[in-house]
Amino acid sequence: MKKWYQFLKSKNNEQGMALVAVLMVVVVVSIMGVSMMGLTASNLKMSTGERNHQSTYYIAESGANLLMSEVTKKVQEAYTASKTREGFYALAKTKFTENNYFAEQNLSSFEKAFGEQPNANYRLQEVNAENGQYKIISKGTIDNRTRTVEQEINLRWSMAFPKTAVFVDSTITVDSGSAIINGSIGTNSTAEDAITLQDPGSIQIGAEIIVGPNAPNQGKDVVNISYSNIKVLEEKIPLDLKEFKSAPTLQYPETVRIYRGTTPIDIQVRNNNGDLPINQGNDSVSNLTISDTMLVNNAMVLNDLKIYDKNTLNINIAENKNVELYVNSLDVSGTLNIVGGGKLSIYVGGNLTFHNGVINEITANRDKLSIYLKKSTTSTPKIVTASSTPTGINCSIFAEDATFDFTGGTFRGKFVTGGAVTIGGNNIIEGAIVAESLHLKGNSTITFIENDHIALPFPAFIIDPLNPNPVRET
Repeated sequence: MKKWYQFLKSKNNEQGMALVAVLMVVVVVSIMGVSMMGLTASNLKMSTGERNHQSTYYIAESGANLLMSEVTKKVQEAYTASKTREGFYALAKTKFTENNYFAEQNLSSFEKAFGEQPNANYRLQEVNAENGQYKIISKGTIDNRTRTVEQEINLRWSMAFPKTAVFVDSTITVDSGSAIINGSIGTNSTAEDAITLQDPGSIQIGAEIIVGPNAPNQGKDVVNISYSNIKVLEEKIPLDLKEFKSAPTLQYPETVRIYRGTTPIDIQVRNNNGDLPINQGNDSVSNLTISDTMLVNNAMVLNDLKIYDKNTLNINIAENKNVELYVNSLDVSGTLNIVGGGKLSIYVGGNLTFHNGVINEITANRDKLSIYLKKSTTSTPKIVTASSTPTGINCSIFAEDATFDFTGGTFRGKFVTGGAVTIGGNNIIEGAIVAESLHLKGNSTITFIENDHIALPFPAFIIDPLNPNPVRET
């Protein structure tokens, strides 16, 4: 019995279990520690690799940026020294060659990163020198890791407004076999059939057709007929007119002196709501002389200026004077002539109307008058319906948003609007048309006449001669 008791006592003895438990904990902790150390080492290795991978990109980008900075300086120098597009492209390539940009160069002036020396190897590569196309290639290296980036650059020559008979923002439509455009035409659009011609005879033989930037199929899809002389723009031509010049704060003149023959007549203006009507029955000689003594700040303000049928108003502008006349509406059913050695600009805030009127019987005087028409105050654009005698409307007209409807007659000058232009009936137009769109029909002709004396009312715009694309990894 005593032995049995001792046996049971020894069986239930728990001495030494603590040691076993401690040993088990030590083993588990050791395993976890080793695992954590391995995981940490792995993460460190991955972080180091990712860090170096990212760093090599930035090193490569630094090389590209450095060469781009140097190239930009040389491009600006070449652009300033050149007079033609071809000369600019050729001189730029010469400068690139002289400065060894086409040879691989090394950049190693970086601080060491974790004991490793970063390096960038970069160079300029010619893609199409005749079209001003190049590419910068830069390779970054850290600890045997490399990444390569590229940046395409395009040289661009100044975008002078094209010498075109017609230039529009959207569409040109010629749907009459009797209508013809004698001169080049152009559009900012790249849409299919944006230029729709009745047949090849709708445009002068050999004339250029200009289409919007990046037009597909070398621009051939933009024209509805097969045509060989197509030019694709490098970028759109901005057609937003300068802001309309508002009338200065001036009172209507008390009277305006006109001359019938040599007889002076003072016409009441201020007491006539600012209107100046020229209506003398069949008498056709009235002479409004605008002189320094009659002008305030070189400007005159009237309400409505209306020249009735069979009446003539000659506005005499002194030599070398540029006079501004502000009116609410201008209605020419008779004849308006600008005489003298100066020039007149008429700013029309309201309506502009021509009813078989004549402007400048001496066609050479067309450079003496420019008419500016303010945009509509509603969502509906103004409509300018223009008809004239064979003597014609000989001046330039610039409208912010009006729709032009030429219904018959002769028009000589620059006609610019932010709206649509429709030409029907029998019209002879000599000069240039710039509009949102053009619809040419009937038996009308548009003939380009270059005229540098009248500047287009577009804000001055200067393009950057260097057009780089974003840096991309290869």
